[in-house]
Amino acid sequence: MRLLSESTVELFAEYGLTVTFSAFEKPDLPMTDPSLAGVIGFSHTSIRGSLTLLMEKKMVSMTRLTAVGADESDTAQQDWMAELANQLLGRKKNKMLRYSTTLGMSTPTVISGKSITISPPRSRDARWLKFSAASGVLHVLCDCGVREGLELTLLDSHESVSAEGDLLLF
Repeated sequence: MRLLSESTVELFAEYGLTVTFSAFEKPDLPMTDPSLAGVIGFSHTSIRGSLTLLMEKKMVSMTRLTAVGADESDTAQQDWMAELANQLLGRKKNKMLRYSTTLGMSTPTVISGKSITISPPRSRDARWLKFSAASGVLHVLCDCGVREGLELTLLDSHESVSAEGDLLLF
């Protein structure tokens, strides 16, 4: 969960929102304020699951304003939430490369509403992470299954992984 926590802090810092990890804590559901949830799946031969990013709409708007400008339409907010979920998993994916593990990613899906609730996670290893910011809280759920016996080994420091935002041409 350390890689996911680091990825979350780094992603939101990129868009001017300082968030800090608060606790492994499930959110109070249903969310009472207008909220958005971005859900994206991932897979590997030994790991599969989904990542859910849940936050109030006002926080989504704040990060979107910094990134691409103001647009309060529902479609723009939902598109941005999908992009945040995609970027969050992308950051975790890049960190996993340091362990010779390449995650495949699905297309994100967004849920919006005033009373969002999330079904209980399927895996026993699922974890909710709560992050606090001056403007509110956000939650990340990592619901994944890991094949028994999987061992991750950190690559030598001289082996490079591209930095976030680098342009790679194939």
